[in-house]
Amino acid sequence: MKLLSLTKLLLHRLLPAGIISAILFVAIFMACSKEHAPDVKIYAIKYGESLFPEKYMYRNSSTGKETQFTWLCYYVEYLNRRILIDTGFVNPSYIKMFNIRNYTRPSDILRNNGIDPESITDIIITHGHFDHADGISDYGSARIVISATALGAINKGNYGNSISKKFMGNTGIISFQDTYNFEKHLTIKEIGGHAEGSSVVYLEYGEHRYCFTGDEVYSAKSIIDKIPNGTVTNINNNIKFISEYNPDFIPLTFHNPDFYGRAEKFIRIYPD
Repeated sequence: MKLLSLTKLLLHRLLPAGIISAILFVAIFMACSKEHAPDVKIYAIKYGESLFPEKYMYRNSSTGKETQFTWLCYYVEYLNRRILIDTGFVNPSYIKMFNIRNYTRPSDILRNNGIDPESITDIIITHGHFDHADGISDYGSARIVISATALGAINKGNYGNSISKKFMGNTGIISFQDTYNFEKHLTIKEIGGHAEGSSVVYLEYGEHRYCFTGDEVYSAKSIIDKIPNGTVTNINNNIKFISEYNPDFIPLTFHNPDFYGRAEKFIRIYPD
């Protein structure tokens, strides 16, 4: 405040009153904006889209229909951390296998938005399926956080040899059981419904609450209508997660149909 008072005194001697008021207003506004600028940023990385059978998304669905489906992972930035929650995939064979349109390598999406893949400090892997874990090789400087159960399934080759090779011998892996508190704001919780050791990630920032759901649910519809996932290894764990879901947390799913048809690849979630 002493510096502000001195500045005001000097400006009064040098400039007309109207200009002084305008300059002071701008200076104070900029100072306050900087002070209150959010130290958390969340972006969805949309690297493709396709149609997907509803029976795999929602348990007991018998429509035989395909529904709109996006392929996502998430970028979170706060303090000095640049975090990916899952990595998408880089193996081009999956594009044809799932008839994915408008595919862009996730690391290229980051690079196109001014984020060097080598600057990623941490990768949280929710589970070992290809579209969540195949891309870790693009981020050589990042440490990897994953549940011990999910890591064990990967190392056993349950998701294919190409993925297990990317994890084996990696000295930057942190594995956990049940819950992992990831510095400030983030908590990783093992659910184990959709896949072996599959996890979700909770982010709490001020009054803001988000849950990165992994594939415990493919869309928010499962939470709203209490519909279990159509693709699970442990249905009871999946039902428990959905039935006990805290509605204070906005679900961020990894195949959100609301983003289908949207051209934007780096979608800002917060601040909105």
